[in-house]
Amino acid sequence: MNVTDVLKKLELPNRDNERSQITLRLSFNEYARLHALKETYGNNHSVNDLINLLLKESLDEVINALESDWKDSFNTSYKAILEKKSDDDSKLKEGNAE
Repeated sequence: MNVTDVLKKLELPNRDNERSQITLRLSFNEYARLHALKETYGNNHSVNDLINLLLKESLDEVINALESDWKDSFNTSYKAILEKKSDDDSKLKEGNAE
């Protein structure tokens, strides 16, 4: 994906409700660049939306460039993380139902 495609995505509303809260430490320079990007292009988006979009696109590009052995390892790890989250979510729902 190129930068033009990323900027086009900023024109669309963000409908991603599947989020986890994390703490991210950035250099002040990157913080300032993100806020400037938000002011320039992110009319309907928060800085968090921009970070999610940029991170997603960057990760997709890196993952697509992985050699097959590394990609297999990545896919195994990714699937295990998703399954654990699903199990944790199910346990949480069961606990709330009681």
